[in-house]
Amino acid sequence: GQMVPMPMNEMLQENLKDIWIDVKFEVVDFTTIINMLRGGTRSDQQKGFHALNIAIPSIDPTTGWVIYHSALTAPRGVNWGWYNNPAIDAQIAAMREAFDPAAQNAAMGKLHSLLVDDAAALFVVHDLNPRGLSPRVRGFVQARNWFQDYTPVTVGPAA
Repeated sequence: GQMVPMPMNEMLQENLKDIWIDVKFEVVDFTTIINMLRGGTRSDQQKGFHALNIAIPSIDPTTGWVIYHSALTAPRGVNWGWYNNPAIDAQIAAMREAFDPAAQNAAMGKLHSLLVDDAAALFVVHDLNPRGLSPRVRGFVQARNWFQDYTPVTVGPAA
């Protein structure tokens, strides 16, 4: 939910509180969080932080999935939490060696399943763009970038 980060964070905070997990957010600008991601949990900048909430795309084998590879901790990569699972490393290798789209999708699916079973991350949202799909929504214009203007939006009876 990085297009609308504060409402997403507040929803996460509220839902996690329902299961007795208290979350406090330290809101920072994008450059700071990228530097935190690159620094990893063992850098001085991370003192007191237990997680990062950052949009990591997982739609291709060269971006979001490799953050879980054990060899890609700081300063070599963005495995922020020093996550380490040999089965994940092996599946990342299998995924990166697959060139046929069907084989690549199958390998990514298996990797995703392993990551979910291992609780490697809290997967929250598939963030492509917000949508206004209800017939009750009026004035919504799809953004062509990361800045969505909600000021003209109204919600009323179905047309």
